[in-house]
Amino acid sequence: MNQGWVLRFVKVVAAAGSFVGFLVALNFFIYSRTPATNSKGVNLVLERGMSLSEIIQKLEKNDVVENGELFKWYMFLDGAASRARAGDYYFRPGLTPHQVVRLLMTGDFKVYEVRIPEGWNLKEVADYLAGMQLIDKEKFLARCHDAVFIQSFGLNVSSLEGYLFPNTYKVYRNIRSEEELIAKFVYAFKGVQNLYMAPQLKKTDLTQEQIITLASIVEKEARRKEERPLIASVFLNRLKKGIPLAADPTVIYGIPNFNGNLTRRDLETPSPYNTYLNKGLPPGPIANPGLASIRAVLFPAETDFLYFVARGDGSHQFSRTLEEHNQAVYKYQIGLRGRPEKSAITESRPQ
Repeated sequence: MNQGWVLRFVKVVAAAGSFVGFLVALNFFIYSRTPATNSKGVNLVLERGMSLSEIIQKLEKNDVVENGELFKWYMFLDGAASRARAGDYYFRPGLTPHQVVRLLMTGDFKVYEVRIPEGWNLKEVADYLAGMQLIDKEKFLARCHDAVFIQSFGLNVSSLEGYLFPNTYKVYRNIRSEEELIAKFVYAFKGVQNLYMAPQLKKTDLTQEQIITLASIVEKEARRKEERPLIASVFLNRLKKGIPLAADPTVIYGIPNFNGNLTRRDLETPSPYNTYLNKGLPPGPIANPGLASIRAVLFPAETDFLYFVARGDGSHQFSRTLEEHNQAVYKYQIGLRGRPEKSAITESRPQ
């Protein structure tokens, strides 16, 4: 027999044996759990544009996979090499390489809970989201004032102040898009608009923007949910009578870099948001109101109250006349603390 042919045959058999051995080793690797080096798991951000080698290097460095070379072979043989998705991942302890690949292919990203409290304004929302590294603050605020972008939601307003609906949202950081995140908040508002506001618009003299503007003021003034319809009634009564709203939160909103100390000089300084000097509503919302405050404006209490003052326990004393109000101011504010609290209608001068 030709010895050269025999030698070649032996090499092929040996190679085949090696390949079979490799497949056995690979199969064992694929379904073996990676030793858990971190009992809490690992959070990793896989950026868009990362190469497969960079992704695997990051996984191996953070002990998500134990053998980067075998993991790369598995991804190629499985057809997953070109299908890994960028994003913000959470890899729980002790995953097998097979489970890791499935996560990378399906985009099982880490979920962030984003809570927008009632009464936050645009800047506060932007600061919060930027702190979570979900947005670029300047881009976010710019989009919230972008006329074309705002009109895409069917809103004819100058900014989205008041229209980022307060709620708790589930967010994936991989979206990396200020527009997509803003849309999430605005569409939640649109749901409230369709369900609660649309049926009532025909029954009120207020426009949608006026409702949201007044609701934002109610939101900033109210401390107790049950008082919102009463506070709304006070402001609506004052609007009907042509009495300035005299709402401190509107004045504060109009002060750049407010330092937390509202002074008499601030109340006497002209500003579009100074509702002590100007009659009617301010130019737009001063915060993002929640559903309770919106409903309070849509369904206010029927009262003839024109004033309210904080009692100091979160509740308010409501009055019909200036004389009653001045007595309440003295009792709950001046008499107890020596000076009025800032978050209520506390003016004692005639209107």
